[in-house]
Amino acid sequence: MALDVITIGLFVAKLLVVMAILYLVIWVVTRETVLRAGYAVRLLVMAAIALLVIPAFEVLLRDFGLAGYGLALLLPFLLLLVLMRYIVVPEVSLRNEWVEAAVISILLVGVIFLMNLALGWLGFEPLVTSLLG
Repeated sequence: MALDVITIGLFVAKLLVVMAILYLVIWVVTRETVLRAGYAVRLLVMAAIALLVIPAFEVLLRDFGLAGYGLALLLPFLLLLVLMRYIVVPEVSLRNEWVEAAVISILLVGVIFLMNLALGWLGFEPLVTSLLG
């Protein structure tokens, strides 16, 4: 797949949308409103992981014939949970970091799933799609 300017621009736009969704989800859970540079970088890393890992798991599970068993949502959720706990939550935590990471991860996966459904229903390309083929 050739990476042209439009493909890169679309990926950057999706990255910014997922980063904004992640910021809003974290705001709902922790009421953190200040966006410092370190926090923004952590959000950017988590948005990139969400955009690249969720489709990679979907493709991998489809290749092994396991895509229909809910693993395509469960495994990325568990990975996001652990990464969220150690990358983002220490920056914004109130007290219980694992619970906050779990709620943020559930909301993030749920919102991305709903956005993909809505965009597909409207005839647009989903927010999180496979870059692997």
